[in-house]
Amino acid sequence: TLFFIVWYYLFDYLGKKHFLVWYKQLSERKRREFPVYAMCLVHHFVVVPRAWVHVFQDFYRSPNDLKDVLYVYLEAPMVPFSFGYLLGDTLVYALPELFKVGTYDYLLHHVLSSWLLVNAMSSSGHMMRYTPHLIICDTTNILFNIAWLLRTSDNFRGSSIVKTLEIGFALLFLPTRVINLPLILWAAFNQEYAKELG
Repeated sequence: TLFFIVWYYLFDYLGKKHFLVWYKQLSERKRREFPVYAMCLVHHFVVVPRAWVHVFQDFYRSPNDLKDVLYVYLEAPMVPFSFGYLLGDTLVYALPELFKVGTYDYLLHHVLSSWLLVNAMSSSGHMMRYTPHLIICDTTNILFNIAWLLRTSDNFRGSSIVKTLEIGFALLFLPTRVINLPLILWAAFNQEYAKELG
């Protein structure tokens, strides 16, 4: 958590001190969002590629092999990192946004994600199998956040790089969020170990 809080304030500091001309052009809302988008990228650049590797490994495992994999150990390194990100982002952005603007959707997203993560880890570990399958949904966040950051700069706004990122976001949103997310949640909550969640 402290790691991500430090990153948040580091990005805010860098924006104010080293990119002052660019930073001053941003609206007040974008100044609040800049460190959040940057901090989110730090988290996602670590967990999303790792999640894709584990999803592909699962794809090539037989049903019997899947039963033998100790996911609680395999996915354990992601838990403190992801939980630290969720808690840090909640403290420095979601709660202040709730009190400042009255938006609760971001906070609700973090509370539900934390609940899933803690319950998956505290169960026998079989629910951890679904964690990387859920994390690959954040592939779209990487593209969206990079495009957002580039759009804030006059040099990149409307560029082919931004358009390519936006097209990639649109193309990946359907398979990762619209199709994958409900299927994985359904699979997770309809398997024999789901009763461990209560």
